[in-house]
Amino acid sequence: MHLVKPEIGYKPYAIEALKAVIICGLSFGLLQLLGIQGRQLAMGLMIVAQTSFAVFFVPPYHFPIRAMAFPFIGLSAIAGGIAGHYIPFAAPALTIIAAAATFYYIFINSIRVICINVVLVFMIFAYFPTPIELAGVYLWQWFLPGILFTVWHWLAYRRHRYTEISLPILESNERDRLLSTVVCLVSLGIAYTVTALLPTRFHSMHVYWIPMVCLLVTQVTVSSTTTYVKQRISMNILGAGIAAILFYVISMPYWLAITLLVALFYLCLFFMFSYKHRTFCVTVMMVGIYHILQHATAVVMMDRVVFTIIAGSIVLVVSFVTYAIVLKFQQPAHSPVSLPASQMRQAQSGK
Repeated sequence: MHLVKPEIGYKPYAIEALKAVIICGLSFGLLQLLGIQGRQLAMGLMIVAQTSFAVFFVPPYHFPIRAMAFPFIGLSAIAGGIAGHYIPFAAPALTIIAAAATFYYIFINSIRVICINVVLVFMIFAYFPTPIELAGVYLWQWFLPGILFTVWHWLAYRRHRYTEISLPILESNERDRLLSTVVCLVSLGIAYTVTALLPTRFHSMHVYWIPMVCLLVTQVTVSSTTTYVKQRISMNILGAGIAAILFYVISMPYWLAITLLVALFYLCLFFMFSYKHRTFCVTVMMVGIYHILQHATAVVMMDRVVFTIIAGSIVLVVSFVTYAIVLKFQQPAHSPVSLPASQMRQAQSGK
């Protein structure tokens, strides 16, 4: 896999990734001291890790934006679990509305990324129904890690100011925003429909990967959606193959598997400048996590590949149809749509 070196070099990414790994390690230690184990420990670590991804920018942006990430993502997880338990029929609709609103109304890149992660966490936790009593337990268990996370980022980033990364996103004209919103909204609607119609044998704990992948690959600019879909499918297949060798064929000691997972988490953050490398590392890491939790690794690998292909196909078809409709009804002489040349030719030719 060819790696394109970022303009500012590798060192800033390496330093920021190390900071994120340290705070996740400290949060793990704190949760252990509080006596939290099992699923509740995994949920707490997931919130910390997801927040670390949400606030990872190079160069880093200032503290106030970072400070709002953990409480919003944590509350979103609790709200998703409660919605999945009490109103499971409405959770998909709430997710779609929130995603569409984020895509269309949020212009600031750093805030947009945090909002997308808030929607993503709500979506995932809706598949893990949580009664109100357990939600209250999660709330107090995550309070101290949230304080730790906030204090850590205040110490590390209180001197940082706005940077160019916090400026309005490039795809800010109304037509392009509308295109992205429509592709996201329709893709998520189809994804949720597909998950509901899947045969019973596919209704595993991983079924949320279909709408999750749709959300992740449509958050980019309309001109990058096809490229991201192809990269995600190929890297999921490759990552599943490598994970099969590491965790299914090779029987490695527990301590070595844990060390490998920590290294993979670091690489997931380090490769924030490369979508395909990051996707590869995330795939291997997720399969490894399920291996540590003693779930069926082969099932996880198959689900991840199959569900990613389904989601990618949905986004590609929706994108193509949307582009074709826009090209058919637009005014070519006055208001052209900014699409990639290759997609313009495909839509016009019908191929």
